Amino acid sequence: MAQGKPPGGGSVTVRFVLSLILAFIGLFSLLALLTGYDFIQQRRLDDAGTSLYLSLAFVTFLFVVFNIVRTRRGFSLTTVVPSKVLSVVQCTQCSFKQLKNFALGDYVTKAEGKCTQCGNQTLF
Repeated sequence: MAQGKPPGGGSVTVRFVLSLILAFIGLFSLLALLTGYDFIQQRRLDDAGTSLYLSLAFVTFLFVVFNIVRTRRGFSLTTVVPSKVLSVVQCTQCSFKQLKNFALGDYVTKAEGKCTQCGNQTLF
């Protein structure tokens, strides 16, 4: 049986690696937030970019948390639903159609047998 892909495409390994990368970026942005907060506590606000530094670190951290939660939710919702494949057997003369379950060895234009309506040859 074939393995399905998670919703949204991509393999589970790639999504896991991207989640790890996002986690490292999140830790770095959290460290940047703490450093910026330390600047505020020590009254070293002479740096003009401190507020920009803090806001960028905060937005980056929120982005990382949002993506990790979204990716994690995608992992938990991943279910493989087996699909049901049907075959259509159609008469070449009277256009009578019959649905049946697909079986190993079925192919297009396979002579399936006699039609139940007119007795003519039927095709898969």
